[in-house]
Amino acid sequence: MKFKDYLQKDIERIGCSLSELSKASGLSSAVLSRYRSGERAPRKDSELLVQLCNGITELAQKAGLASTVQNRLAIYKAALSEDYVLNYDRFDRLLKILHVSMKELSHELNYDASYLSRIRSGKRSPADPEQFAENVSEFFIRSARPEELEIIGEIVQENDLPHLKSALQNWLIRKREAENRPIEFFLKTLDEFNLEEFSRSMRFEDLSEIEPFVLNDNNQMYYGIEQMRQAEYDFFHLAVQSSPESPLFMCNDMPLEEMAEDRNFTKKMMYLISACLKKGFFLNVVHDINRSFSEMMIGLQAWIPVYMTGQIRPYYLPTAENSIYHHCLYVCHDAVLIGECIHGYHNHGSYLLSSEKDFLHNSMERADDILSLTRPLMSIYREPQRSEFDIFREEEFNKAGDRTILSCVPPLATLTHDLLIEILRSASISEELYEPIEQARKKELADLNLSLRKGKMVMRLPELSEEEFKTYTPLLKLASMLQNIEVPYTWETYQKHIQLANDFAETTPGFELLYDQRSAFRNITIYVRDDELAMILKHKSPEIAFVITHPKMVNALHNFTAPIFEDD
Repeated sequence: MKFKDYLQKDIERIGCSLSELSKASGLSSAVLSRYRSGERAPRKDSELLVQLCNGITELAQKAGLASTVQNRLAIYKAALSEDYVLNYDRFDRLLKILHVSMKELSHELNYDASYLSRIRSGKRSPADPEQFAENVSEFFIRSARPEELEIIGEIVQENDLPHLKSALQNWLIRKREAENRPIEFFLKTLDEFNLEEFSRSMRFEDLSEIEPFVLNDNNQMYYGIEQMRQAEYDFFHLAVQSSPESPLFMCNDMPLEEMAEDRNFTKKMMYLISACLKKGFFLNVVHDINRSFSEMMIGLQAWIPVYMTGQIRPYYLPTAENSIYHHCLYVCHDAVLIGECIHGYHNHGSYLLSSEKDFLHNSMERADDILSLTRPLMSIYREPQRSEFDIFREEEFNKAGDRTILSCVPPLATLTHDLLIEILRSASISEELYEPIEQARKKELADLNLSLRKGKMVMRLPELSEEEFKTYTPLLKLASMLQNIEVPYTWETYQKHIQLANDFAETTPGFELLYDQRSAFRNITIYVRDDELAMILKHKSPEIAFVITHPKMVNALHNFTAPIFEDD
């Protein structure tokens, strides 16, 4: 079991509330709630864990149950060891910077050299990541020369020598993929998604294939899960038949699990929603984000095909979850679908589908009322929104803060004019596009230099071999143009661009270029400024930009560690 499972088991065994545990431990109810949900966990050696164990033990003994602080600490520490993994990229980087061989490290740590090599590549994980990180840190601090200790201090941002080992140990580990996995799947789906293939698979060429639907007497009621599925189908059939002159509004915090038990439900719903987009609708969608981060990301992942059209405006309500009622409100030009159920009794819920004019008008006003209370979940830019995207970029790169970028190719800004022309010619690109791409290069260089006056920038690139390059030929990164221009490198032009990027990093203060062993993604770039904003740029099929300010998502992207894909 994980730490959160042991905590929940203790709470149930004692029969205490979070408020009671908060008083006994001195930890806030909010912190305890995040511990119980698995969103956060204390460090094994932290005072917070000791406080928690003291509180658990006090309440257990009051309830007449056997418990000791030492016993709780032992159990929780064992569980927390499973919640962290070694950050393989950082381990590899440390060895390279300090020029430590596997043979030397193997001798000092009493590990097999081949085993250490596989840990370094990410193909093996140490049994106790925190203990491994502690042993590695102790070796480096003990054996490092004064100038090397300064380098370590700069890397982990710790100048106090007595705290350097602990800082290095923390720097070498990260949360287990249970937190990383949902955002990884979301990004991987974005990376691999192809809008043209999706459109072909959905056969959107002829909307007349969608069966017409007639609503009798302007109103129809639906009861129970099966009928509620049908209600959603019927609403979107009416929406496809209606006028797209006003946006389609969707807000739904009804439980999804039972609705999705029918495997065809989600697929059919995405088909009907995409058909509405094909007709020209814009969608205002209020997502229910008052779920665990994992559930939220899985839900958003299902919307990726819709996001790719650029015809959706996603929002969220920054209010607490309603624990009693669940509601649904869908509104289009000619129909409204409303629904409700009691929490835990979804099968007793009901929907009303109506085209009655006064009720429809009232529902449109309610939709506007809801939108007035929302915040944008993300802004989405495609070619029609290019001027808006240019304005956003100008404002963004003028803001103070440190930036991290995970990219699949070097930045356009580091090219020279001559190499850009060579790349375009080798790819047989029309000469009409030379000038717009050159202007994009100059604009990105100006933006890069501006951002470096406002803070530091760290960019990560894959370290591709020629064989890996040939397996999947990278494209010149032109996503900022939002024009779906695909320009493949040759191996020679790619190597030249890598060299220019290295030269730029060596001569430009504040810009650091790091290399990963393998490419995590092929078609996206992830940009994060501090904990305030994240941007995902997709380079092809289609070229699109997602700008994210929701705290949960920004934090997840800020702490995201790109997966290492094995060769076999």
